[in-house]
Amino acid sequence: GSNIIQSGILNVDLVDAEGNSMEGEIVEFVAADGRAQNVIFWEPGCTYKTEPVYVVNKGNLALQYQIVINGINGDAKLLEAIEWTVNGQPIADMTGTLLPEAKSDAIVLSGYMKEEAGNEYQDLTAEGISISVFATQLTHEYDSFDNQYDKDAEFALTAENANELRE
Repeated sequence: GSNIIQSGILNVDLVDAEGNSMEGEIVEFVAADGRAQNVIFWEPGCTYKTEPVYVVNKGNLALQYQIVINGINGDAKLLEAIEWTVNGQPIADMTGTLLPEAKSDAIVLSGYMKEEAGNEYQDLTAEGISISVFATQLTHEYDSFDNQYDKDAEFALTAENANELRE
C-alpha cells in the first residue's frame, strides 16, 4: 500500500465586487454626490464609506479571519476624531470564519468624524490607510483524533498590536 502526506493550504485574499484581488490596490471612499477622492473633505458629523470588498478563502482549510486598519501616513492625530466601523460594528470586532473556497458578505469600512471634533483637526491629512486581513486555521478539519489540534491558533497580528504598524 501507499500513504500520502499532504499539508493543507491556508490562503486568504481581499477582493472587489468582481472578484479581483485588492492586494496593493486602493479602496476608495464614496461620496453621495460622486466627488473625486481629492475633493472629499472630512468635517464634524460627516460619514464616508468605502466601496464594498470581500474576504475570500482561496485555500483548502477552513479559516478564521480578522480585519485590521494599518499603514497610515500623515497626521495620525486626525484619526483621533474619526470613528471607524465595518458594517456598522467596531473594527476591533471584525472577525469571521470561512470554509474552503467561500466568500464573506460585503465588507464596507465606514469613517465618522465626531461632531465634537474641534479646530485642532483643521488642515490635517491622513493617507495610505490600509485594510489588512489576517487569518489562521479554524477548528474544522479532523485529524486521527478530533478537530481541536489547531484550537489555540492565533492571529499573527491583533487589533491591539496593529498600532505598531500605524507608527
